Amino acid sequence: EDGKTLNDELDNIENEKATRQEVDVERKRIDDINSSLDNITLEVTPKMTDGDLQKAVDLAVTLGVNKLKLEPIRYELIDTLLIPSNFTVEGVKGCSVISLKGVDKPVIAKKGTINGNTHIKNITITGDKTQANNDGIYFNDYYSSIENCTILNCGRHGIHFANGTASSTLVENKFKNLVFRDCMGYAFISDDGNKCTDATLDDILINGTSGVLGGIKIGSGAGWFISKVHTYGFNVCPFVVNNSYNTNIDNIYIENSGSTAIDIGRVQQSCNINNITIMRSANMNNGIFINK
Repeated sequence: EDGKTLNDELDNIENEKATRQEVDVERKRIDDINSSLDNITLEVTPKMTDGDLQKAVDLAVTLGVNKLKLEPIRYELIDTLLIPSNFTVEGVKGCSVISLKGVDKPVIAKKGTINGNTHIKNITITGDKTQANNDGIYFNDYYSSIENCTILNCGRHGIHFANGTASSTLVENKFKNLVFRDCMGYAFISDDGNKCTDATLDDILINGTSGVLGGIKIGSGAGWFISKVHTYGFNVCPFVVNNSYNTNIDNIYIENSGSTAIDIGRVQQSCNINNITIMRSANMNNGIFINK
């Protein structure tokens, strides 16, 4: 009986060892996954291809991580970086740069279905003025934000807020603290059709250049709050808001423009315009043109 008890105890000890080994193997597997994710999101190389950066986004989503933190370096893409809903890409302001050259596509665009909460923060985005369809950000979502970004040298629009495949209104988006320079289309444009509504456009600096379409063009201005905008260097109308309905426009400074500085077209009701400063250009006919 003593021998049987001893054997049983030995068996229990061996089982415990096996269990511990299994636990150790599983713990190492989890540590390896975490280390791999850390390497992708934090310990990045000075120049990454789009495949690497896209894989970082996709892997984070697979692992249930909803944020990609960029290093203060330059990322040279080879294709559009696609960002899904419920995800944040955040860099170091003034230092994290995403660039796309020689590709006739947006630098950054939305990926997949529209489910809200797409966020882009603290990134410098530089495009290619030779590419006609090169937007800085092609964006369509709701409850989302683009903040603290600089967008440069795009062949088309700096930010294109688009209807896309939306079946209903894309509301409560925030575009804040943005700098645009030398984008060949509009620095910021939102589509017509009364879907891109109820948004905030705040603290915007736009430096235009010869031959561009304009600075800001909002196709469906219903419910928009637009404030602290400074545009300069345009020879066309730099500020257009159409279909304004319960729209608030405040603290705007237009420095140089074409024949019209501010065009408020197809006004519906309750368009509030306050604190406007316009530096008259030689060929200006209208400071503020309101077309009901």
